[in-house]
Amino acid sequence: AAPLFVMHDGTAGLPALPRVFAWGIPAALVVASALSIGAPRGAIARFLVLLGDASYALYLTHVFVMMGYGRVMKIEAFRHLPQQGFVVLIVLLCLAVGLVAHLVLEKPLLAVVRHVTRHQPRRAAPIDQPA
Repeated sequence: AAPLFVMHDGTAGLPALPRVFAWGIPAALVVASALSIGAPRGAIARFLVLLGDASYALYLTHVFVMMGYGRVMKIEAFRHLPQQGFVVLIVLLCLAVGLVAHLVLEKPLLAVVRHVTRHQPRRAAPIDQPA
């Protein structure tokens, strides 16, 4: 909403007080509202949390789906088709691949790392020297 009220391209060069009111306070309110959200209760909310958890895997894997999409678009039969339907399909495919990577690779690897780091041997206490 800030760009509607503050006609400025960004925060650079904007005086401190208007910058706080235009960008800082709204950002703090967004963060505060997110902190007050409870545990997900419905199936849709749980799915959205799962997508959030899988966001890093999605970030890492979507490039491979896009490379495949680029190869498919080089095939003469697909080259001249309208792309709107492909966009929906590719987004869904990116989400599916990211979710699979999260569930099959990322979560098990994180569990192993947590297990290994939780059971690290403790360093021996220094031996007291007789005085």
